[in-house]
Amino acid sequence: MANSLYITTTETRNGKILIVLGIMQLLLKDIRLVGFFRPIINPSQKDARDHDIDLVLSNFNIGLQYEETYAYTLEEAKQMVNSGRQAEMMKTILDKYKALEKKSRFVLCEGTDFAAGSEAFEFDINAMIIADIGCPALVVAYGHKKDAQQVVTSCQLAVESLYHKGVDVLAVMVNRVEPESLHSLKIALDKAIDRPEVLVYTIPETQALSRPSFRDLIPAVDAQVLYGRQGLENQISGCMIAAMLVPDFLDHIKKDYLVVTSGDRAGIVLTGIASRLSMAYPDIAGILVTGGISIPDSIIRLINGWQELPVPILLTRMDTHTAIKAIDQIYSRISPDDPQRIALALNVFEENVDAGPLRQRLAARKSVRITPQMFEYSLI
Repeated sequence: MANSLYITTTETRNGKILIVLGIMQLLLKDIRLVGFFRPIINPSQKDARDHDIDLVLSNFNIGLQYEETYAYTLEEAKQMVNSGRQAEMMKTILDKYKALEKKSRFVLCEGTDFAAGSEAFEFDINAMIIADIGCPALVVAYGHKKDAQQVVTSCQLAVESLYHKGVDVLAVMVNRVEPESLHSLKIALDKAIDRPEVLVYTIPETQALSRPSFRDLIPAVDAQVLYGRQGLENQISGCMIAAMLVPDFLDHIKKDYLVVTSGDRAGIVLTGIASRLSMAYPDIAGILVTGGISIPDSIIRLINGWQELPVPILLTRMDTHTAIKAIDQIYSRISPDDPQRIALALNVFEENVDAGPLRQRLAARKSVRITPQMFEYSLI
């Protein structure tokens, strides 16, 4: 059996973590010792930990320390390449991978996240790493709100480019496809790629995974939780700015919507809470108070009278316009402390990916290509 697999992508924010979770669960059913390796990470903030590594380590008991699972940040990798230290970088990546390989029967690798503006650099660096490690690649693409031909062309180009760079491709998985297009897209991909050895899968869009939660909202608008911490997993299906009178506000309430208002509109805050207690109106997801304007003390006293507030309320110093722009940029992620969404992701993968052919191809394929870096490593 091939002792490693490298999951790479064609673009940013395509939900490849669902594939990572699904493949890891599939491997652990057959193999006791599975390692996880991200050669290059791109944390959201300096000194922050990588989201995907934390998610895998917290959800699967694979016995690895965080520091073992990556080699460089994306910024460090760029600096090394730009300063002519690419060979040194690749040696360190190979050393860390080999260290994991010694203590594991299989190593699942995850590529970079394709940060905006560095797509070409990241594609090339991932292809180089895959070739040096000597493992097959699994390509993840993104189908949400995309023309079918656009998806097909992107996948075809990625597969051919990887083969050209000396990488064997095991499978292509297109995530977040409209359910009615699953079958037709798969047929089109099989025809366009035209490589019998490459498996093709299409995975449907699942709103419960793609919608952001209040937990995703907190870092996006730098908010603090005022009330309703137990509702932070509430999912947001839309957003409304409440800058109107209460009767008009009630006419515009929609299920699972985020209500954005300023702290001096206490009537909107109270009405939003009351609407969750009433069977006559849809349940809003929660309330975001903008402008750093504190809710009046008398209203706070009233809210504190509820033993269990039915709706989360957040406060941000951003003005409403800036907050709305930040909300539009939110990328929903599966949190390590969200077992329901993790279970849903694993279920979606299992229902849409036929594991039998994947296992057979992994068992039958092992890269025979040796790059100069791998040859030098073997000699030493």
